Amino acid sequence: MSSQGKIRGVVIEPFWRWRPEKLSTEDEDKLRKMYPDIDWVFTDVNVPNINTAALKDIEDFADRYCSLVKEQKADLLLSSTFDGGALLHSYIANHNPHLKYPSVEAVMLCNSKGYTRKLLIPDQYNVKYIPVLLYPNQEINIDEIVDAVGLPLILKPSCGTASSLIQKCESRDELIKALQKVTGMDVDMRCYYDVWGKLLVGLEEKYEILKTPYLLAEECIGVDTGEATIHTTELCIQNGRVIPCEFVDNLYWKSNPQAFVGCGVPTQLSEAAKQAAAKMRDEVCQRLISYGMDNCLFNIEFFALRDDSVKVLEVNPRMFYQVTDIVKMYYNTKKMQLFFDLQLGNPIPTPKPRYLTDPSAPKYAANLYVVTFETGKATDIFDYEYWGSLISQKREDMTFELLVHKNRVIDIVTNSGVNFCFINISGDDLEDCKRKLKPIFHKLLKNSDKYSVWEDSEKS
Repeated sequence: MSSQGKIRGVVIEPFWRWRPEKLSTEDEDKLRKMYPDIDWVFTDVNVPNINTAALKDIEDFADRYCSLVKEQKADLLLSSTFDGGALLHSYIANHNPHLKYPSVEAVMLCNSKGYTRKLLIPDQYNVKYIPVLLYPNQEINIDEIVDAVGLPLILKPSCGTASSLIQKCESRDELIKALQKVTGMDVDMRCYYDVWGKLLVGLEEKYEILKTPYLLAEECIGVDTGEATIHTTELCIQNGRVIPCEFVDNLYWKSNPQAFVGCGVPTQLSEAAKQAAAKMRDEVCQRLISYGMDNCLFNIEFFALRDDSVKVLEVNPRMFYQVTDIVKMYYNTKKMQLFFDLQLGNPIPTPKPRYLTDPSAPKYAANLYVVTFETGKATDIFDYEYWGSLISQKREDMTFELLVHKNRVIDIVTNSGVNFCFINISGDDLEDCKRKLKPIFHKLLKNSDKYSVWEDSEKS
């Protein structure tokens, strides 16, 4: 608590995988205006990039924040919304027991995907999987992998790279090529302990493969074949009480069913699938609670199969950042305020849709990506002047977030394209939101007639 009796909050500078960034003066002023009841403490520390920083630099960075929190007698932390940020936050809380946040162990078990499957997911909700340990100078047994999970399969790093290195392998040859790519010289395949060191508070002795680089090979659930759809359930746990926030539909292009393009709420799942998902959610939560998951937001991604059963894709120990604005539109719930209230011990109610008490409120909200498949200067692809005019309109049914700076040059494009921005839209249903997006999309992307944001039939 500050000398003025205000809540004291320490801002952990952005700590991204790909680039270190510091909050600008404008960002600091914006945060103060958004949360005037909190006395914010900003710091002038060198932010390490975890892809390039030495382990000692990352540990020193964390320890400086541990000392700062004690010195400032902070009540809460504002940390970044990626998995490493959650681990850093839990480490600081571990050294400042008055802070309410999950244990390092709970966060680590979510981040290290092999342990997620082994310890957090009950058998009936698991897919077939096998850890692929990357011992030096040891040949990987292809037959063992294929026998364990079958083909096609999904090969992905055990932690730390989001979706950037996830590969679908249809055959043995594709698996061999994928292994060669992921273990190549240009890919960071350090083990979890080599990245985070003492932030694991000794857990590397309890969980041995934290000290070994490994991949995870998993059974492929066919989203592209219509076998399943992907959804996310965001939750918070407060003092052992599970509070479900929402089921979200992950949205994919019809013309490219493997390309994630947004998310929408409320879910279109059948009642039977929702019941199965709720049962899964509760069972996973009880396992998480047993490892110290408490007083935080986190999410579970899952497959809903045609028979209305569900399988867990992964568990993420952080808020689902992309849905922040659509949750505000649909529930009138501020997720960052939830994040703070959980740390402060303020009671959290179960969110309810706004339209239940306000008939004029939207029945649906979607977070939609504007995507390009072009390479070249960003200014040749995206109309930044029109983007500025959209921001200035301050529409109640839309919010915007830019992802690609105008000085950027797009060198490489995958089959999922490059996400230029998020546009959060509320409306009557998904089709209404897409209808609102379409003219904006065609103005934002200068060559939008070359491709479609949703499906081939929508090209103009």
